[in-house]
Amino acid sequence: PCTDQPCSNGGICRVDKDSFKCFCPNPYSGNRCEMGPCTSEPCLNGGICTVEENTFRCECPIPYSGNTCDKGNLEVP
Repeated sequence: PCTDQPCSNGGICRVDKDSFKCFCPNPYSGNRCEMGPCTSEPCLNGGICTVEENTFRCECPIPYSGNTCDKGNLEVP
């Protein structure tokens, strides 16, 4: 069952009876290690989510800022 490498994101596949089990590295989870910090799309307003260490980081487009790009810094002329 592990021949096709079913585990994502560096997960290690182990045969478990007639099936397989994935052992996922932090911060990934799920049956095939498919879920990570960016899975829930935490970045708002067009922010780009990247995984850094064991968490996520949002790269925010101008004029947004904050951990999830939730703060707008619009200047009124």
